[in-house]
Amino acid sequence: MSCSYRQLLLFDCDAGRSSLFNNLEIVNQIPLNCQCYLFWNNNDPQITLNLNRLSQIEQRIHLCPSTLRNSKNSADAKLIYFLGKFVNDFPFILIVHGNDQIYSEVISTVKSEFNSQKIEEKQINESPHSQMLQQIIEQCQQRNRKWNCVDSTQIQRLVINKNKCFQCTKEFKQYLSLYDHIKSKHKSVSCSIICKCNLKFANRQDYSRHKKTEAKRTRKAIQCSRMNSFPNLFIKSDSLPLLLSADKNNKCPFNGCQRLYKSDGFIAHLQSKHKNDIHIQIQCCDSAIKRTLQEFYEHIQSQHNIVDVEIIVT
Repeated sequence: MSCSYRQLLLFDCDAGRSSLFNNLEIVNQIPLNCQCYLFWNNNDPQITLNLNRLSQIEQRIHLCPSTLRNSKNSADAKLIYFLGKFVNDFPFILIVHGNDQIYSEVISTVKSEFNSQKIEEKQINESPHSQMLQQIIEQCQQRNRKWNCVDSTQIQRLVINKNKCFQCTKEFKQYLSLYDHIKSKHKSVSCSIICKCNLKFANRQDYSRHKKTEAKRTRKAIQCSRMNSFPNLFIKSDSLPLLLSADKNNKCPFNGCQRLYKSDGFIAHLQSKHKNDIHIQIQCCDSAIKRTLQEFYEHIQSQHNIVDVEIIVT
């Protein structure tokens, strides 16, 4: 890494969340400046078996099973202990868990002692798809870019991790190229396109229609699909955030403007009438990052990229 910025990721792997780490190719994309500690109750032999495969990734993965068998909250307690142990050593901390209220007080305390951007939580339901780990990794990479941290191994992976046909071993740089190859050369195989939003498509026309529709919808609504609420909008880098609304009640903050707008009309108004007085930035699913309007549009469009080609031999 080119800077000293580090991130601490604490995973509560009980309730099936160990499935986040099923895809070793995705696990290997974890940036080198991210230290991942995995906690689980050691009385589940299947979780222990799955996670022990990760011991080879020594630089970034630390396995921390509870040594107290049949103790329901032992993994939670161990995670909180490690949080207290490392809280001063990492500029950013992420806790991944289910809907465990035990973490709410801890996170609130850390925010009050340090700052609101010191720690975040991500709640994940039981047995998530490994693509959710991919989303966490992408957010880590975004924070790294904000701090000008470049992971040289990430550049190498873009070249090394090509998509390979499972039958003829031909390699492709794009998932769509792999999909087209399988459809034309291996007709005994059924394949589908997997979108980052976890939807599955049997043909590329349906996928293209989905991506175009979602990009248009989220761009018009100024909405990030990873949030349940609307993002914060900053009209200047040092201004207080404005919370956008889907209804026609977004009021221009400049004196003399009385009209109310829907979210897309509000943005258009600011760019048209106040372009010399604004520098729009949007803060959505990662509170540590503010994006320009163009960066935000690229971000929401990327949420519907292809992440895999599912293959079924018939």
